[in-house]
Amino acid sequence: MGIVVVLVAVVLVLQDAGGGDRFGTLSADASSSYVGVGVLVFLDAVCPVFPGETTLNAASTLASQGTLDLWLVIVAGALGAIAGDSALYWMSRMFSKRLEKQVEHAKQNDKVASALAFLGDSAPLLLTAGRFVPGVRFVVNATLGT
Repeated sequence: MGIVVVLVAVVLVLQDAGGGDRFGTLSADASSSYVGVGVLVFLDAVCPVFPGETTLNAASTLASQGTLDLWLVIVAGALGAIAGDSALYWMSRMFSKRLEKQVEHAKQNDKVASALAFLGDSAPLLLTAGRFVPGVRFVVNATLGT
């Protein structure tokens, strides 16, 4: 909740500094929209509370109306997704040493052990198929990183 309050405060300060009325429509050039799409998709891959899919839907709608270029929306979304998935994988890999005790303790449960064995046996399939399921994508990338 604190993060949301801080983000809203930053947006209000930036809009006020830019001469905006804080609650009106935003008028930005299209290049910042593509960066925004890429950043939100990246953040959605790292932390699934960000609206990555919704952002892509909104940007695609704007592209269909001629406001944005569809190919640039696709490129921004793809780059954000690839970078975000890779960042989550490498962050999980970097901090895997800290989780070793918890993982070893969890492996004592038969269901957890069989699930981890399944992840190990079918990693390429899960990585490919898990990309298209929002919650599974986060779990697969974080688990395979550890």
